Amino acid sequence: MPHQTRPASSIGDPNLGRLKAVLDDWRNSLLDMGGRNRLLNFRHTRTSTLEITSPGVGALLAELAKGWEFAPLLPSESEGDRAGIANGRTRPGLVTQKTTQASLDSALYQLRQKSGQMYNDYGLWVLWLGVGMLDWCEAEAHESSAAPLVLVPVELRRDSHRRYRLHLADDQERIHNPALAVKLERLGVDWSPVTGTDVGDLPAVLAAARSVAVGLKGWSVREQVVLGLFASHREAMYQDLQQNEDQILVHPLVRAAALGPDAGLPDDLIGFEPPDLDRIDEVQLPEKTPLVLDADASQRQCIAAVLDNRSFVMSGPPGTGKSQTITNMIAALMHAGRSVLFVSEKAAALDVVRNRLRGVGLGDFVMALHSGDTSKKAVATELARVLTTEARVTGAAAHELERARRLREELSAYAAAMNQPREPLQRTLHDVLGRLVLLEQAGTPNLPLRAENAKAVRGLSAGALLDIAAASQAVSRSWRPAAEGEAFPWRGLVGTDAHQVVSEAADALDALVTAGGHRPFAATQDQPRSVREVQQMVRTLRAGLPSEAVPADNGLPDDVSVQLAQLADLFGMPKPDGADAAFALCELADLAAADHRPPHGWFVAENLRRAYEAAQELRQALEAETAAREAAADVFGEQVLGKAELPGLVARFAGQHRDAGPLLRPVQGGPRVCASAHPHRRLGQVSARSPGSGPGLVHRRCRGDAAGRRPHGTPRSIHPADHARAG
Repeated sequence: MPHQTRPASSIGDPNLGRLKAVLDDWRNSLLDMGGRNRLLNFRHTRTSTLEITSPGVGALLAELAKGWEFAPLLPSESEGDRAGIANGRTRPGLVTQKTTQASLDSALYQLRQKSGQMYNDYGLWVLWLGVGMLDWCEAEAHESSAAPLVLVPVELRRDSHRRYRLHLADDQERIHNPALAVKLERLGVDWSPVTGTDVGDLPAVLAAARSVAVGLKGWSVREQVVLGLFASHREAMYQDLQQNEDQILVHPLVRAAALGPDAGLPDDLIGFEPPDLDRIDEVQLPEKTPLVLDADASQRQCIAAVLDNRSFVMSGPPGTGKSQTITNMIAALMHAGRSVLFVSEKAAALDVVRNRLRGVGLGDFVMALHSGDTSKKAVATELARVLTTEARVTGAAAHELERARRLREELSAYAAAMNQPREPLQRTLHDVLGRLVLLEQAGTPNLPLRAENAKAVRGLSAGALLDIAAASQAVSRSWRPAAEGEAFPWRGLVGTDAHQVVSEAADALDALVTAGGHRPFAATQDQPRSVREVQQMVRTLRAGLPSEAVPADNGLPDDVSVQLAQLADLFGMPKPDGADAAFALCELADLAAADHRPPHGWFVAENLRRAYEAAQELRQALEAETAAREAAADVFGEQVLGKAELPGLVARFAGQHRDAGPLLRPVQGGPRVCASAHPHRRLGQVSARSPGSGPGLVHRRCRGDAAGRRPHGTPRSIHPADHARAG
């Protein structure tokens, strides 16, 4: 049984006052009773209003159905000249307050464009002639306002010469200023003599307005005609809500929207659960549902809720079939004998649904009540046409409906079989076929199934398949590193998640930056900018630290500059600005605490200077010794330093054998010394320095053995290359 919406009773309702207050707020939110409302406070603008100064009100309205042209403007033409020219014509044009043709054309263009756009988008007529002007003011107000009395619908057309013409709008009616009636009612002014007068009788309307204004201070009525954009639809909605307040207050949907959980409505009146998508065919048999357009399961949910008299909100992005669903809803309710009012803010949505209904043969059951179809004449004409038209009943035969039922059941059974999980893998046929298509699109080669593997495949379970898939994924993850080798960017990465490792590396880098901020001497030395500089800093610190392990009872503070500054003050030294200076200061502190400290005289300036000089002389002597050793290393061995003849030999060469002559005489002990100094060399290979070059031996070549004997068969003379003869 369809759900019935029960009206709520307002008798003894404790929330009635609150409900009326909410409804009053809704009504007031529709109106703008301030100075921005052009219907209450008319002011000229540059492009949205025109004041028609000629012809007069009576002549203008009498000839408006034929259309009026606008009088052309000449560059040097004044308003009086234009009025004179207009009076000289048999059919004068409309004269406005504009002084140039460009400003007039611009205003007419803007009025025509904006009014046409509002009509096409929202179905609202906003281009009106404001006829008759009431100058009114509130009590104790310093300025008065002007409001038109009557609104006459007009339209701007362009002829073949692209000139604008003002015509009476078709299918639109004159109306009293609705905003003015509401405003004066709030001010306590009885405006009923004006609203009760026929709007077509302009002299009577002006007379009634003057009769009301004569008793009010500062109020007056003028015969003035203005052309502008006036939006009067909100006032009509306001009047509708006010006149039908009692019916609105007892409606359950209004109470639910106004009071929310405090509405006191039954739970099943608003809230309901739509039928499941899988059971929609059971709840609503398709062959018995009067659908005129295609509908899926979700759209049929909405249609079923409508037929059950449920109230709900249907939402969806553009292109999801909302207009199509609304068309099916209206058709289903028409089939159930219901009347439907379809309301939309924009006229385009109404036209879409109306065209869909006409497309399925239901156009005669639709009446448009927006735009130009709302006049009394248009409504009466449409009703007469529909009532005199014979409606033809069309539909499928009984055998066609039965065949459609069988096909639906077969299709539903096929869909259920496709989506039923099957043993042993607990997969549906739909999933398996979709997976095969993906493998084919990926170019996966077909693997032949051998006979020995057929038994294993038949016994494959869902758990075993998951294990195989996990192993395959592991192999696939290892395939690329193995194929790319050293070129793989993550080669050497430990772990299974590269992003986790990168995150850990980022954390380590942040920790390193933090540690760099707490490094020693941060105030005097720049922060290291590369890994190389960090390593150099670590090596410097490590070189100055003691090599043996030190028990760490208390950790060092992050910054030791304070302690080092105090220690430097004790020694009377400057504060250290680097690791080297700090380590030197620490060594000095260790030396001060040692058991064998240096004598006090070491720290006297004169003694320190003499120590530096002695150290310099010692350094020079060591350098001379090192140079002599290197010069004699090619001839002498280390054994020569232990020979007793060495001091005498050195003394003779330094004293009596300073010239070249004595060097040619036999030297006693010389051959023996040479032989013993280097047993693996012959005596003739002894090297010495020339006279004048310092202590040493002259370079000679003695062709004899260690005993001074010459080899057998050799002459006694010395080789000319020795530059001497043997004596």
